[in-house]
Amino acid sequence: MEQEFDGGAGLYRQLNVKKQVMSVREWAEVCAKEELRAPPREEAGRGRKVALSMRRPRTRNPRTATEPESEQEEDGDTVMRDPVVSLPTPPPQPDAEQQPQAESSVTASKRTERLKERERLDHEFLASFEPHQHWLPLGMQASDYTPEFCRALQWMYWRNCGLGEPWYGARVVACLRCLWLLYVPSKYITPIPPAQRTLS
Repeated sequence: MEQEFDGGAGLYRQLNVKKQVMSVREWAEVCAKEELRAPPREEAGRGRKVALSMRRPRTRNPRTATEPESEQEEDGDTVMRDPVVSLPTPPPQPDAEQQPQAESSVTASKRTERLKERERLDHEFLASFEPHQHWLPLGMQASDYTPEFCRALQWMYWRNCGLGEPWYGARVVACLRCLWLLYVPSKYITPIPPAQRTLS
C-alpha cells in the first residue's frame, strides 16, 4: 500500500493505494536501507538540526537557456517560434493470436522458478529472524526506547510523514512500525502458514 495525502488549507485526506505486495523478508530489507532506517538515539532528540542536516545540499545544474528563434514579419512585429519536437510513437501492440503457445509455458515455468526461489529466501530469512532484536537500529536496545525518545521519534515521524513516498512508514525517516508492533495484542499476531508466507 502507498499512502497519498491530498488537500490543503488545514483539511487533508489520506488514501491508501495498493502498490506492491511484499513478504516479511522483503519488507525487512526495505526497512533496513540506510535512508529509511529509524534514527539512533543521538539523532532523534536534536529537533530541527537533524532535519536540516539530513537534507542533501542543493547543487545547481548549469542550465543553458535556449531562447526561441524570433522572426520578423513583414509588418514589423516580432514572432517568437519554439522549435518543433516530435514525440516518439509507441510500437504496435502484438495480437494475442500472433504469440505462440510455447511462450506462455516458458513464462509460467520462469514464474514458478521465481516463486520457489523467493520462498527459499523467505524461509532462510525467517529461520534466522530475531523479532526482538532485528528491527533495532545499530547500537540500540529495546530498553533505549524511553517515553522521551519515543516522543522525539514521533515528532520526527509526523514531521516527515507527508514528504516523499511513504509506505506505511517503511519509506519515512524515523519509522515507528516496529515499536507499535510490540504493543499489538498477541491474538492479532499469529504464525503465518508456509503456503501463505509470500503474499503474492
